[in-house]
This record gives sequence, structure tokens and C-alpha cells, in this order.
Amino acid sequence: TRISYNANVLIISADTYKVGGSEQLQTFASIAGIPYIAVYSPNELRGLLSKESNYDFVFIDTVGVSPRVKEHYDNLEDIVKNSKPDNIFLVQSATTSTNNFKFVLKYFLKFGINGLILTKADEVDSIAPLVGYLTTIDLPLAYITNGQRIPQDIELASRSFLSKILIPDNYLI
Repeated sequence: TRISYNANVLIISADTYKVGGSEQLQTFASIAGIPYIAVYSPNELRGLLSKESNYDFVFIDTVGVSPRVKEHYDNLEDIVKNSKPDNIFLVQSATTSTNNFKFVLKYFLKFGINGLILTKADEVDSIAPLVGYLTTIDLPLAYITNGQRIPQDIELASRSFLSKILIPDNYLI
């Protein structure tokens, strides 16, 4: 975004649970020359966003939470309410079973998710079951990660890219 649009970008991490998560994102931001700030509460996020209005794009990384852990889920809900985002992307692993995927979506769709980022597509035989399920709930697939390299292995979810990974070459004659 910063390079493509010559945009003024800020990255905020609200991921203070995972050991090393915030530091890893800070390293990526530093390499890209993008300002980075960590916040430790929804109130701190709200205060920061009210001061930092001169950015074209503000990306907020949140902790991955289970809806089964009420405290973490409620904290995420507060973060969403306090940030009033324009877009919310749910990040899910392609290794997730369709049943678990349905369970997660049941809880997180209420946040107003308008896109999905599917990770670890390189670790499964096919992402067809998950993509098939997405068509039943009208949730667009925005990006797919297909490896460990950043940003090289982050792909826009295009028809041409999906056709390559939905039906791997070894299934074709």
C-alpha cells in the first residue's frame, strides 16, 4: 500500500498476548519504513487513533482469539468498537477443518468482517472445501498466503491464482 499508492501508512499492534508477535510485526514495519506503535488496551487504541488522523491507511493487528475464551473475545470486541474500522479481515489457516471454520465464523461475522485472508495454503492438498464453504456465506476471499516469505508469498485472491491452488498440477493429466 505504501509503495503502490505512495500512501502515509501506520501499523498498530494490539497483539500483546502472543510472545514475540508484536516484535515480529515491528521488525517488518521497520524494514518497510512504516511507522509502528504497540497498544495495550482498547482505551489506549482509541486515544492513539484520535491523535493519529493524518494517515491514509492505519492497519491494526489484533491477537488471534478463540471465542471460547470470553475475556479475550470481549477484549477483541472492545478493540473493534474503539477503532471503528473501514475494513475487517479475518485471518484463518487453510489447515482448519470446515467444521472449525464454520464455528469460528459463527462468532466473528458479527464484527462486520468483509474479507478473509487464508494462510498456509501451501500446507494443504487443496483449499477447495473452504472456498466452497465461502460461496455459501458470501464472504469474499481477499488474500492467500502460500509460503513463509513476506511479502512474496502473499497473493491477491485472483481467479488465476485460485485455479492453480484449487486443483494442484499433480491432479491433472
